[in-house]
Amino acid sequence: MRKKIVAGNWKMNTTISDGIELYKIISKKLINSSIKECEVIIAPPFTHLSALNFKNSQEINLAAQNCATNEAGPYTGEISAEMIKSAGASYVILGHSERRKHQKEDTEVLIQKLTQALKTGLKPIY
Repeated sequence: MRKKIVAGNWKMNTTISDGIELYKIISKKLINSSIKECEVIIAPPFTHLSALNFKNSQEINLAAQNCATNEAGPYTGEISAEMIKSAGASYVILGHSERRKHQKEDTEVLIQKLTQALKTGLKPIY
């Protein structure tokens, strides 16, 4: 039987300190809940990943909200799949409807991102 997944995308919300507090609240709730049969994933802003990785419990998995199409190079502001993995995430959200609409990401771009994520060992949430 497949394991159920509960994932929360924080989008562009919370400062790092607010994110740490929210993480603590979620973590406490999980310890006292019956959601043990589900895999819990949170996708905070990228700036939070390293800080939350140090606080990470086994109950919560970290996801990035996006990754770059390229492995490395002169792409100001982009975050590579390798950087995401090194910050502590095991998942990455790709193909989100907001990015398709606002950043005009199409199938070709998403194939490049999926390739980078899989090559690095990240699990895509597509």
